[in-house]
Amino acid sequence: MRNLFWYFFRGSSGRGNQGCREGETGVILFIVCDGGWKYLSTGAWSGDIDNVANSIESIIYF
Repeated sequence: MRNLFWYFFRGSSGRGNQGCREGETGVILFIVCDGGWKYLSTGAWSGDIDNVANSIESIIYF
């Protein structure tokens, strides 16, 4: 999986460099999705849906 990340990263950065050399303007968007494992520690997925919905306001996620 890590090699796949570098493959896409090099491709997007290489295209950006090529565009700069040719005088092009534009935006290159590179999105990397995570596995979501860090959100499990918030407790959002560990209780009854009604209890979780009521406690959402008191949890600091960031």
